[in-house]
Amino acid sequence: MGLGNVLVLSQVTGYLLLFIISFFLFIPLGSNQSQFLGHCLLFASGTWNETHDEITVSFGPDSGCDFSIFLGCVTCIASFFYFIWMSVHLYKDREPSWLTAFGAVLVSGTATVMTFASSITLSSGFSHWCNVITNNGARDSCEDSSFGDIKISNYPDIKTSGYFVQFGMAQFASWAVFLCWLVQAVMCGYQLYKYNRLENFLVSMNRERERLIQKVNPNRPTTI
Repeated sequence: MGLGNVLVLSQVTGYLLLFIISFFLFIPLGSNQSQFLGHCLLFASGTWNETHDEITVSFGPDSGCDFSIFLGCVTCIASFFYFIWMSVHLYKDREPSWLTAFGAVLVSGTATVMTFASSITLSSGFSHWCNVITNNGARDSCEDSSFGDIKISNYPDIKTSGYFVQFGMAQFASWAVFLCWLVQAVMCGYQLYKYNRLENFLVSMNRERERLIQKVNPNRPTTI
């Protein structure tokens, strides 16, 4: 198996990992939003009422969760498409074209930047929520508070149990997706560089061939 096939095989493996991990991003977040009646707990603020052991919450913008769910769905679709596309090339023992590699660089590069932003938002937003939950010693830890329902005075129908596991899974998946897209961007970039280097090599070889022919046959018209 040549270097090209190893590179394509690595890309196929990466897209398969992206496809699998993406489910651990948008499914837990979607489930959590369903439990929180469409609200996103990222960057939420609140005030504890120690007398009734309840909290009044002001939820943050829904875009924080919606953006990560969107990226998870897009990653799932894009990775599945590229997995099939690259698998066909691997099966036929051929490398993708320059145009395909250029498109993959754009897609993976854009996805890398977007998933990095999403991961930062998830981590910092969830940390902010945990600070609210543990403020003034109301709860010992964010993890312990997720095993039972927290009484939210202004949203009594919200079920908060399990939120720590859901967001822990989503954060892990988001950073894993970011790393996978980053590796894919590097591999696609190397593939594109290899094509450009090969093209320059072929142009140089053709130029030298024409010069040698011109020396042997000076009357032959030069095509360079």
